[in-house]
Amino acid sequence: MRNFLILVFVSIFSVATAISQSSMQIVDYDVNSYPTIKAKIFAFDEAGNTRYNLQPNDFTVSDNGVPFSLQNISCNGEVQTRRHSIVLSLDRAVSSGDTSLKYFNASKKILDTIARVIDYDNSAVAITSFDLWSYLNLDFTSSRVNVINTLNSASPANSSSLQSCFNFLPTGALEIAKSGANKKSIVVITYGVVDFDANQIIAAAKADDISIYVLYLGKAIPSDLKRLAIETGGFYFDNINDNTNAKPLALALLNLINGVEPCELTWIGDYECFEDHFIEISDKQHNTTAEFSFTIIDKAKPALSASPEYLEFSSVPPGQEMTQDITITAVNSDIVITRTYIDDPQFQITQGNITSPKIIYRNSSHTISVRYTPSDSAITFTKLVLESNACFGKEIYITGGFPNRPP
Repeated sequence: MRNFLILVFVSIFSVATAISQSSMQIVDYDVNSYPTIKAKIFAFDEAGNTRYNLQPNDFTVSDNGVPFSLQNISCNGEVQTRRHSIVLSLDRAVSSGDTSLKYFNASKKILDTIARVIDYDNSAVAITSFDLWSYLNLDFTSSRVNVINTLNSASPANSSSLQSCFNFLPTGALEIAKSGANKKSIVVITYGVVDFDANQIIAAAKADDISIYVLYLGKAIPSDLKRLAIETGGFYFDNINDNTNAKPLALALLNLINGVEPCELTWIGDYECFEDHFIEISDKQHNTTAEFSFTIIDKAKPALSASPEYLEFSSVPPGQEMTQDITITAVNSDIVITRTYIDDPQFQITQGNITSPKIIYRNSSHTISVRYTPSDSAITFTKLVLESNACFGKEIYITGGFPNRPP
């Protein structure tokens, strides 16, 4: 069984060359059973329709540039809910302190894109915005034009409160959403800090059957905001920036609001020396890609262990010699050692020297004898180098002329 520690989940985003082209959006991924990796995606055609008839051969996957074959793709595609009452809520202070208004403009663009793909024949939309108060900018309407014009007229602020976003009376998002006539959802885009009682908001949302969707800018979403999304039956996207492709993000969000399950892709990676993994999923036929990255510490990487961990020669008079052995063991897999060497001529490998590739089989060992013949009484530091296909090879420190350990 693999033994590893997951450290970081970051950077879920999609790439497409134009808003009218095919696109793809990753909504989740799972590396808990690494090297088995799963990713959930929505794939869209040029018209923005969700594609479900996906085949493994349609895609290529790479991990740090190394290609892998997909093992399986499964898609459901069943729409559970079509009629909605959606509250779009804008954090007016997302660009506080930034005169370029980068995040504020990105937020307006993303909400505008969402507004353009909503099915207004079956949905009504309300708009709130918030700083330290919450404002009802537009009550529920099925007019796409009114929604888009209202979003375009939004202005920035210097500070904001998520507590006001949800609970401010009478114009907080929860208060507005609960008056909706259909399936109720709140979509909030923010960069804010958690200043609210998550349990209270979750309970209030559940009481009125309101699902909360969070679009979080710039970095990983805070845990309490993630809880709001997951525990109310909503979802979240984080690490959103001004370069994020708004169209696939908006289409994926609407699919999730409709209760559509994303397609799940599964593939088997390999033992990696690198802990940072950059995954790229490419749709070969439609020329679109989606990417995510994660970091793990994988304790099952190919490695060499040494016993002892270093060679320490006690004081040896010049002209005399001492020989010590060190045993090298291949850990987790077979390992090829291409050569061994020591740069300092006072140390010589007398037995076990490797000058051409040699396989050390998994859990087997190889012994190297090192002879020390000092030319003077100075303290000497050097290292035995083993070049191999193990992760980053192996360097074993050697001291001579004094019984101290290396620094």
